[in-house]
Amino acid sequence: MSLKEAIRAGHLADFSYRNAWLDIDFDQISSTAGDYNGADLREALERAGVIRATVEGMEKFAVDRKSLVFTFTIAQAEETARLLTLRGIPAKAISCNTPADERKQILVNFKHGVLSAIASCGVLTEGFDEPSANCAVIARPTKSKLLYQQMVGRVLRLFPGKKDALVLDFVGAGTRNVPVSVASLVGVTPIQGETSLEAEVRTEKEKTEKGLPGNAVADAMLAAALKAKRERQAFDELWIELRRTPKSVRSAKVVSG
Repeated sequence: MSLKEAIRAGHLADFSYRNAWLDIDFDQISSTAGDYNGADLREALERAGVIRATVEGMEKFAVDRKSLVFTFTIAQAEETARLLTLRGIPAKAISCNTPADERKQILVNFKHGVLSAIASCGVLTEGFDEPSANCAVIARPTKSKLLYQQMVGRVLRLFPGKKDALVLDFVGAGTRNVPVSVASLVGVTPIQGETSLEAEVRTEKEKTEKGLPGNAVADAMLAAALKAKRERQAFDELWIELRRTPKSVRSAKVVSG
C-alpha cells in the first residue's frame, strides 16, 4: 500500500502543505551516492539562511502545532532549536551527540507538550512514533524519496483530534537536479494551505472542465477518501475529556464503544 492509498483509506492522517522559498539553485549542487553532496548542500543551506527561514516559517504557519524539524547538520538543529525557544516556541535539538538519558527526557517532554518542537539531525527519520506530532518541517532537501517519505510519515499517525498534519517544505530553483517533493508521494502538488485530498479533488475537477477523460480508479479512491474523512471527523467528535484523571496521567479522553 502506498502512502497515498493509506491516507485515502483513512489509515493515516491527510496533510496540508506549505512551502518556503530558499535562494538555492539545486542544479548547481553535485550529487554523491544518489543524493546531494554533503559539503555543497551544507554551504548552500547556510548561504540561503535556512535557519532563519525555518524559524520564520514556523512562526507563521506552525506556532500552534507539535513539530518535528528535520535538519541537515547538527549545528543547524541546535541553532534552530535555540532560536525557536527565544521566539516562544519551546524546542530542543536531538542528534547522535545527545546522551541517551537527555534524549529520552526530550521525547517525554515533547509527548506531554512541554516542548513544541524537536530539531532532529539524523535521529527521528525512522522508527520514531509519536502520533500527536502534527507538523513535519523539511529543512533538509533530499533526492531520496524513501527519506522524504520517512520524514513526512512521522507526523501522519492518527490521533484523537488530529484533523490533518502540516508539511512545511523548503524549495528552491532547479529543473534537472530538483529535490523530492510531496508530488512524488501523492501524485499532485497542493497549493499553499491545501490538503493532498483537496489538491486531488481540484486536479480532477480541472481535468473534467478541460474535457479530459476521467479515471475510474481515481474516482473510486476519491469517493472512499471523502467517506473515510467524514467518518474520522465524526469519530473524533465522540471523544470527551475525563473530569478526573488517574494519578500521573496528564490528560485523558474516552469514547463510548
